[in-house]
Parts: sequence; structure tokens; C-alpha cells
Amino acid sequence: MVKNYLVTTMLIFAFAFTSIAQFDEDNYVSKLPSLGAGVGVLSYFGEMQKSYNVGTLTHIRPGYHLVVEQRFGNFIGLQFNGLMGKVAHSQFQNNTMYNFESAITQVGLDLVFHFDNDKIINRKTLFTPFLSVGAGYMMFDPRGDYKDSNGNDYYIWSNGSLMNLPESDSTYFIATPVSRDYKYETKLTDSTTNYPRNTIVIPITAGLDFRLSRSLNVKISGTYCLTQTDYLDNWKSDGSNDSYLYTNVSLHYQLGANKARKQKEAVYKDVKFSELEKMDSDGDGIKDIDDLCQNTPKGVKVDKNGCPMDSDGDGVPDHLDKEPNTLKGAAVDADGVALTETKLQEMMAKEELSTLRENVFKENPSLATLMKIGEQQQQKRMSSSGSNTGSSKLPAEFRAADLNGDGYISPEEIAKNIDMFFEGESSFTVEKLHKLIDYFFEQ
Repeated sequence: MVKNYLVTTMLIFAFAFTSIAQFDEDNYVSKLPSLGAGVGVLSYFGEMQKSYNVGTLTHIRPGYHLVVEQRFGNFIGLQFNGLMGKVAHSQFQNNTMYNFESAITQVGLDLVFHFDNDKIINRKTLFTPFLSVGAGYMMFDPRGDYKDSNGNDYYIWSNGSLMNLPESDSTYFIATPVSRDYKYETKLTDSTTNYPRNTIVIPITAGLDFRLSRSLNVKISGTYCLTQTDYLDNWKSDGSNDSYLYTNVSLHYQLGANKARKQKEAVYKDVKFSELEKMDSDGDGIKDIDDLCQNTPKGVKVDKNGCPMDSDGDGVPDHLDKEPNTLKGAAVDADGVALTETKLQEMMAKEELSTLRENVFKENPSLATLMKIGEQQQQKRMSSSGSNTGSSKLPAEFRAADLNGDGYISPEEIAKNIDMFFEGESSFTVEKLHKLIDYFFEQ
């Protein structure tokens, strides 16, 4: 149906621009990036933890990070991050002590997915989840704690104790226990492979974003980092790469957020809202905030809602009603005059004809069908009046659309008026164009 198609097109066009305008007005996504800094702990995952561990906290080390994020739209963000920290582990196996600690420095780029986009979660919610995935470059340096503070080697005996001498019959009674100083002084290397001490990493993050204010957020997250090396612990055994988990909390500051808020507040700084509450724009005695019928003509008597009085309840206000005492329940025309049986039948016939024309076009939605309907309308009008003039019958609100002034809205004029609307050459609104198209089928 042409009128539905044209109106739908116009509404989509208008809605798109309205959405963009609202998006900019809300300042939902800042044009400036956000800055963040955080601290956390790193947990190692690799070959050492596949056998007996000496302690549950031996592979926990601190770390800290910095991030800069720029959001694009309300869902996607691009984040640059830098991380410094350590990963470590220790264990005893087969009367041998294994341990390492690797200092790591890492930089990378992440694609961040935010869910506070008003489709999944309302953007004003205090906390929202987020996910990210990216790629980065990491440098690491595995070192071991195999000597005491005096530079002497540790020796593990069969009973699990650390001694200053190797276990043998000759040293059994003269050896003394020692304690680890946990200073990783020994650079670890592989006797067969000179492996690189850098690698590509793939971080995968999930977390929660807590909104503290317009400009401050706290994020709690966990990043599982897949490295592309099996030498993070200087121990290559099963061929699988090492990884680590970085659990952290961070504080983020949105640049420009306070400035945007102040600019928005400045727009209304001179507005006296107390005065607005008392305004009565149409002077009908009902304040605007309570007035359900704005712009009531001056001097028109209104009810408690600010709407013109309708004494006979026929839907036409008294000041426009040409028949002020219509019987209750009677059908009336636009002037409030009761409709006769003959007039009702004419209106019903006209409505049926309009519906028929719409259905015909729906079955064959082409310009040719529209032109054919226009020709039928023209022939009927000329046969009934004997001429092709009738500007007096055309409603005043549509006379501007009658480009040739013949008192009739043609298919060509419908198309031209829509073109003029999109080109900004028409004063018609979307609603008025919709009514014009309705009138075309009804005339």
C-alpha cells in the first residue's frame, strides 16, 4: 500500500535522525578516552603445578597495570594496556627442588564489549558486565632461588628438609638446616635450547564495571592470559604453553565527563523552573503542567483539565459546535451536527471505496496502479460536477499540496510533495503528509 510505504519510509528517516540527536544529547559515549590504573595478583599455570606443590600461595605474585580506552558507539571500545608483575612457583619432586620467578612486562590492544547499551542492560545501571579479547607482546625473565644469602647452594634431603650439604653418610651429622631467602638470584636457562625471552600473548578478560560517578568507575576483572611459550617457568616437558591469571581491581577516570556536565548545566542556568511551574501559556486559568489541552483559543471556557467545554458530549467543543444540543449518542460530523441516515450511508460508501482502493493497490503496488486509481477519481469527479475544478472542496490544510490549483490531489502531487519534504522545501510535517495521503485515497 503506497501510503503505508511512503509514511513508513519517512518515519524511519525521521527516527534515525531523532536517535542520533538523542544519542549526542545524552553524551552517553564521550569523545575523549578514559584512563585507568589498577593492582592485582598473578597466578601461574604450567608444568610445575601438575605434581606435588609445596604451598598453595607459592605461585601468587603482585602486579599492576595502566589502561587507556576509547569507546566507539555504545557497545565497542578499543583499549591499550600495559602490565608489569611477576609469576612464580616452587615444588619438591624426587628429592629435587624446582622453583622459578619470572618478571614480566606486557603491552597490548584489546577489543572491549560493554553491555550497558540500553538493549542488554540499561546504561544508568550502577554495575554492568564487560568482556574483552586482544593480543599483546610480553617480555619475561625466569630466575631461580637455589642459593642462600651467602651464595651457598641449597640441598634437599630425602626427608624434605633443606641442608647446607648434600645428603650422604659423611655429612649426616655435620650438615645443618638452612632456610630459603626467596631471593631469585640465579638466571635460569635451558641446556639444549637458547629460547627467546619474549612472546605473543592472548588476554581474555571478564569483569564488572561499578559506576561511582559521572567521571569515576571501579572495575573488578580477571584476565586469563595465554602465552605462546612453554619457557615462562624455564621448564619444557609436555609441549603445552604456559599461562597465567591476573585478578585485579582498577579505578577509571572519564576525561571530559565533568566538562560535558557543566556545559549541559550552563544551558539551564538562567531558567527559573519555579516560574515555569506557574506558567499558563494559553491563559485559560489552568497551569501548563496540568493543562491537557494546550493553546486553547482565548476566551474559550475550559474544564478542570484545561480542555474546551463540550456541553452535549458529542466530541466537538462548544466554541466549534454548530449544533450545541445534539442528542446524546448521536453521530456527528466535524461541526458537531447530527448526521442523517442518508449522510451516514454516503460516508460509509466513501469509506468502503477508500478501503477498496487501498486493497487494490496492496495487491498490485505499482505506480501504474496508483495512476489508475487517480484516473478513476478524476472521472468520477468530472461526471458528478461537469468540470475539473473544485478548490472549494479541498481542505484548507492541504491546499499548499495542490500544486496546479485544480482542487484535486493527484498521484504526481503526492510524489512531488514527499520529494519536497526530504529536500527541505516543504512546510509539511510527517503527520501532515500522512493525513494528505489518507485524503488522496478518500477524495
